[in-house]
Amino acid sequence: GIVFDSGSASLKSESFAVLKEMAAVLSENPGVKVHIIGHTDSDGDASLNQSLSQKRAEAVKSALSGQFGIDSARMTT
Repeated sequence: GIVFDSGSASLKSESFAVLKEMAAVLSENPGVKVHIIGHTDSDGDASLNQSLSQKRAEAVKSALSGQFGIDSARMTT
């Protein structure tokens, strides 16, 4: 899966294989658009968790765009 350190929006290196697979599918299907949703655990303040969830979704979008060349206009968070 796509994983992060606790309390962080930085992608862990073990996420690379899943991101690579996602990018391959998106490259093979240029008409497909995706909506990326981030999640956290329920510990801590709900508003901080919501913000972290959004940052995680943005990190995935950024990686797919920056590292794999997927058009960011095809992705929403």
